[in-house]
Amino acid sequence: NQCHDQSLQTDLDNIHKWASEMQLDIALEKCVAMHISNYAPCFVYLLGYHALSYVDHFKDLGVIISNDLKVSKHIGSIVRKASLAVNFLINNFVSRDRDLLVAIFVTYIRPLVEYNSEAWNPSLIKDS
Repeated sequence: NQCHDQSLQTDLDNIHKWASEMQLDIALEKCVAMHISNYAPCFVYLLGYHALSYVDHFKDLGVIISNDLKVSKHIGSIVRKASLAVNFLINNFVSRDRDLLVAIFVTYIRPLVEYNSEAWNPSLIKDS
């Protein structure tokens, strides 16, 4: 059935059972489902008695993953964050010494742009 993966629901049941046996709380408000398919989601997965809501994107380890598996949302987020950092640094540093500005860029801006770049390597020209 394209609509429902019973093995996934079984895995969720096993996770919930294990967590209960180990007396571990699961942060249910952080648990979501994302449907990657040409078909609309038509099954509600449960974690215990909590129905997982469907999302079109989520952030994991600092990388935004979308249901179309494109990286545009992640790159847009990085560009906004880096632009804010550049504007902050330019407005708060009086010196325009080239070596100092390069050092600031390498220290504060470049890590924002390069973080986990292997996972989201852009393939579209607009994202480059």
